[in-house]
Amino acid sequence: MKRVLVCIGVLSGCLAALPAGAQQFLGRVGAQCSTPVTTLGFPIALSANVAGGQTLIVGVGVSSTFVSGLRISDPIGTHYDVLAGAKAGGVGSVVYFRGALQRGLSLGQTLQLSLDSVGSDITVCADIQAYSGIAFGRVVQESFGASGGPSNLVMLTADRGAVTPTRKLVLGAVASMGDPGTISPSGTVSALPVLCSGSQPFCLVEAWSFEDPSSAPEITLGFASTVSWRGVVTSIEADGIFGNGFD
Repeated sequence: MKRVLVCIGVLSGCLAALPAGAQQFLGRVGAQCSTPVTTLGFPIALSANVAGGQTLIVGVGVSSTFVSGLRISDPIGTHYDVLAGAKAGGVGSVVYFRGALQRGLSLGQTLQLSLDSVGSDITVCADIQAYSGIAFGRVVQESFGASGGPSNLVMLTADRGAVTPTRKLVLGAVASMGDPGTISPSGTVSALPVLCSGSQPFCLVEAWSFEDPSSAPEITLGFASTVSWRGVVTSIEADGIFGNGFD
C-alpha cells in the first residue's frame, strides 16, 4: 500500500504516514482578515507545509454583496474550483473554493485572493484548511444549501446530493455582522476558531464534518450571541480510491 507523508507545521513535527486515501482533516493552515481592503486582493500565507495529494479548502467572507471576480491562485498553478457561495444585504458574501494539490506547498508560501471589484470600506476574512483523502475530480460538488438570519442558531441543510459509496466531506461557512461569540457545534460537526475584523465586527465562522453516503448534508451551530448572518453548506465526495492523487 502506498503511503503519503504529511507534514503540518501547526503540529509538532510531522504527522505519521497516512494510508493512501485516508480521509482526515489536517488542520487550518492559513488565515487572514483585512479591514478595509485597499487593494483588489491580498495574500494568505501558509502556516504549515502541505503535501502534494492533499486538498485545500479556502473559505472567504466579504462584508459586501458588491463583489465580483473573486478567485484564488497559488505559486504552483493549482486550479481552485468554486464549491458554493451565498450573499445577503446587510451581512455580505461567503464563498468556498477547493484546490487539489498535485505538488506540495511550503510554510510561508502564499495563496493570492484576488477580486475585480469591491464596495467601499469592506472587510475580507479568509482561511485555508487542509484535508487528505478527498476526490480529485474537477466536478466535485455533490450538494448545496444556504440560509440566514438574525439568530443565535445556525441550521444549514443541503439537498441529499448524489449517493456515493464513500463518505461526504460536509463544509459550512457563515458570514456574520457582529461577533457570534463561542461556537457550539452539534453532532459530529467540528467548528474552527472564529475570524473577525473591523469595528462592527465582520466575522467568518467555518465548520466541517465527515458524514455517511446516505445522509443529507447538515451543519448546525449554536452562537453565544444573536447576530445577522448568511451561511452556505456544501458536500464533496471523500474518495478512498482516488482521493490522494497517487493511486
